[in-house]
Amino acid sequence: MLKTKKNYYITISKYSKNISNPKQLLKQLDNCVLTPKGNGTYQNISRQYGLE
Repeated sequence: MLKTKKNYYITISKYSKNISNPKQLLKQLDNCVLTPKGNGTYQNISRQYGLE
């Protein structure tokens, strides 16, 4: 299984009118990454694709 920890990056235009609170959006994105890793979903998907 891939156990390497890597940073991820996202680019958001500071002129975007669709994102009213960029800090809140980044927290939500972090939760979208961390939640599946914490509840086993990420491990199940990586096992399904033979990444372990």
